[in-house]
Amino acid sequence: SLLLNVPALADRYYIERPNCIHDIQDQLIALDGNKYGGRLLIHGPSGSGKTTAVSQCLRHLILERGHFDRFDVYWIHIGNVTRLHLFNLLMDNFLRIGIIWKNHPQTLEEIATQVEEYYA
Repeated sequence: SLLLNVPALADRYYIERPNCIHDIQDQLIALDGNKYGGRLLIHGPSGSGKTTAVSQCLRHLILERGHFDRFDVYWIHIGNVTRLHLFNLLMDNFLRIGIIWKNHPQTLEEIATQVEEYYA
């Protein structure tokens, strides 16, 4: 199942943000339409609804609209970590998915800058 690692939605008591959901769905559909697949990084403050929003989008697109039948969906949870641990997690994951750095990043800010340039 493509939803193996996608967190379940609460039965109730979550706030739906239609504009945010629409934007995420558009990005996911674009990835699904690309013959090579792609990646989508969601970030933001703890408790801001990232997990709920993306889980809702994936469930809708996969179960109701038949998207992502050609690709796997990798759900990576980073959680509450130190800046050093986050740096190491990001470096490991970006290397695993094939990002080749122009200059080896030394800080989180440098990772962010180079990832933006990579996907530009």
